[in-house]
Amino acid sequence: MEYRTLGRTGLKVSLLGYGTGGSRKFGTTTGGTAEGRQAFVRRALDLGVNFFDTAGGYGESETYLGETLAGEPRDSYVLETKWDGGAFLKWGGIGLTESVERSLVRMRTDHVDVFLFHMIDAPVYEIHRDRFYPEVARLKEQGKIRPLGFTQTIKREPKFEGVMKALEGDPGLWDVVMLKYGIMNQWAAKAALPLAKKHDIGIVNMAVVRTTLTDPVAMRERLDEWRADGTISSDALNGDAPFDWLVDGDVGSVAEAAYRFGAAQDPMSTVLTGTSNIEHLEANVAALERGPLPDADAARLVELLGGSWSPD
Repeated sequence: MEYRTLGRTGLKVSLLGYGTGGSRKFGTTTGGTAEGRQAFVRRALDLGVNFFDTAGGYGESETYLGETLAGEPRDSYVLETKWDGGAFLKWGGIGLTESVERSLVRMRTDHVDVFLFHMIDAPVYEIHRDRFYPEVARLKEQGKIRPLGFTQTIKREPKFEGVMKALEGDPGLWDVVMLKYGIMNQWAAKAALPLAKKHDIGIVNMAVVRTTLTDPVAMRERLDEWRADGTISSDALNGDAPFDWLVDGDVGSVAEAAYRFGAAQDPMSTVLTGTSNIEHLEANVAALERGPLPDADAARLVELLGGSWSPD
């Protein structure tokens, strides 16, 4: 397993991280059991995965992480969790400090290695900075949380308006940003990733393989939209399998190509997988161990889809 430094945090994180959100939520939506979760995490650790992402709003995922990591040396893994301030502002519910305290109990730890404000978009950015950041800074002073950051709101802002507001206006406040970058979501490379590199901000890539790329119907619809609006040329990526040219040599699938493409972008620190299947986990680790895509294929993806973005 390759390990990279998570920006200025100094944390060494595995290139493949495990995300307990998404559609599977640590296997709970696919019939997962406690024994299955335990076996999965044991295998992830054996493979060198040391970065685990979760959130207070991901069902019981924090509790499951606490159970499955119990007994492991605390300095052998990195925990990242989140609090959704936008949802709190809109609907109320659990507050920031209460959420952190609950996370510590659930995950059986005395500190969170990385704490993120979840889904900051431009309209609520100043509220998070002015109202909630001082509260989270106090939690950091108490040692309950360590580096601070936030996540991109994919559906509301696929072109990174909130991310850019933060990185252009207050880069010194943020140690980590979680965002989406991949074959069909290359918009981050325009400005967000260069700014993160400039300010040594760690990047967590949340979704290199998601709905559009893995759903043939959705993929065709998105490519048709992009041809119509000029995002891609009219003769690009036609046919029923527009990315199969990537499957060649040591690249075994389009999904593998997506992991290798997403992980290679500077300054990516870790790429999350949300699988709950051990075989898929092993395949994803093996894919990243084979390194970046061939230069010509990566360059062609940038040429074809350098202006791409997707709200899912």
